[in-house]
Amino acid sequence: MEKGVAKQKQVKLGISDGKRVEILSGVKAGDQVIVQPDPELKNGSEVKAP
Repeated sequence: MEKGVAKQKQVKLGISDGKRVEILSGVKAGDQVIVQPDPELKNGSEVKAP
C-alpha cells in the first residue's frame, strides 16, 4: 500500500514454518503490507490502514 492505494509488488520468499514466511526482497522496512486481502481488492484500489 502506498499513500492509500493498493499496489501489487513481486516479492522473493525464503523459508516458511507454515505460519510465517521470510520475505527476502520486494518490500522494505516501514512498508505497509496487506496480508489477507479481500478477493475483490484490485491493484490501484483505494485502501485505509486500520
